[in-house]
Amino acid sequence: MTKQKELNLGNLFGDDAVDLKILTREHPDDRESRLRIQEAEAAHQRREKELLLEFREAEAVHQRRKDLYLLFTTVSVVVVVFCVCVFVILSGKYAPETEKTMLALLTLIIGGLVGYLTGKSSK
Repeated sequence: MTKQKELNLGNLFGDDAVDLKILTREHPDDRESRLRIQEAEAAHQRREKELLLEFREAEAVHQRRKDLYLLFTTVSVVVVVFCVCVFVILSGKYAPETEKTMLALLTLIIGGLVGYLTGKSSK
């Protein structure tokens, strides 16, 4: 009786050098099913990325719209206050103390505008 010899690749090459796997062939129906599932998952991931991009774009548009409304509101209030200050100063119908307050407020508005314009160019 002859003794069969065993082949141990781990001893031949070392335990970490070889990774031996014995796999059976995939059945065509199983492969088709697996590929359909992978394609569906890939399509789902693409759609998620597209939706995230659309959401971020819509959020950016909304933020710009809010900033624009805030700018128009602020500019409108400053223009109205500026006009009231100029009217009070030029009309001469109000007390000198009120005219001084309006002149200080007018100076503050002009200083803020100059500061905004000069600060913007240095950035």
